[in-house]
Amino acid sequence: MPWYRVARCEELAASQGLRVQTPGADLAVFWADGRPVAIDDACLRCCASLASSTLNGGSRVVCCKCGWEYDVFTGAFTALPKLRLDVYKVKIADACIYALTNAAPEVPDASTWMTDPQRASGGS
Repeated sequence: MPWYRVARCEELAASQGLRVQTPGADLAVFWADGRPVAIDDACLRCCASLASSTLNGGSRVVCCKCGWEYDVFTGAFTALPKLRLDVYKVKIADACIYALTNAAPEVPDASTWMTDPQRASGGS
């Protein structure tokens, strides 16, 4: 599973979300309680973007369309915690936020790879 750069630290406002598309998932990235978090972007009830919503109480995001509330650290729907959004591991490096998604690593098309003269000959 690859790490993807999803934002620069300075891009995240304290209570606002940022929608990021990666090959493995559409993410809602927030700065919550002093650290970045990344969850699935789509509300489980109405599929609205959670990144368009704001944080409530520092660790809960309320869907701007239907009002469902989720814990951004666990992904749990607060009224029924067994319903959960995916939560992604994040890290900070070089003033950027990276998320680990479920995307399979990109594998080059073998026919293109074998016809590339530099690759086919092992040259650089």
